[in-house]
Amino acid sequence: MARATRNYGGLSADQRRADRRARILDAGLDVIGRDGMSALTMTAVCGAAGLTERYFYESFANLDEVRRAVVDELLVEVTGVIMTALTVEPPELRGRCKAAATAMFDVLAADPRKARTFREAGSREDLQQLRDTVLRGFAEVLADQMVELAGLADPALRPYLIAATSMLVGGLAENVSAYLGGSLAVTPEVLLDTAAQLCVDAAAGLARR
Repeated sequence: MARATRNYGGLSADQRRADRRARILDAGLDVIGRDGMSALTMTAVCGAAGLTERYFYESFANLDEVRRAVVDELLVEVTGVIMTALTVEPPELRGRCKAAATAMFDVLAADPRKARTFREAGSREDLQQLRDTVLRGFAEVLADQMVELAGLADPALRPYLIAATSMLVGGLAENVSAYLGGSLAVTPEVLLDTAAQLCVDAAAGLARR
């Protein structure tokens, strides 16, 4: 016989567990955004979430799982806005490159917690690998855009495309992080315009190979 579950406050047990998990992740983002990745302790995250350690272990085995889940959730959000921008933007390479770069920038610039989390993901090997995997995926997407919009369909060009788009995506990520961290003295418009133009220039250069 299935065990009956009781609702409290109109929420089922599963809904309450999901709510507590979301509170822990938001608390993790708060702590990382305010004090950095190394400041994420059991005391800090449970205090920020308003939960006891019992509820922490209900969803996570350790703090590394929380760090990974916070970063993964952020990367999913960034991926979503980039793909949406590419979908709604007309089929023109420069416009799509700028729309994608702007979408990424806006998510991070709108929330200093997310900007610092994105930046500090590079401070731990497991999180760096997670971020690198997502950035490699962006490089593949950008390469596909160049094939579609710049006529670079020759299979022999694919290795050069991936090399170029990996440099472009990685450079954008580092420069957005540097700008939001206060170490790159340019305006957002200059940063995003330059990123878009570099995509166009890279495609034009590859077309001449």
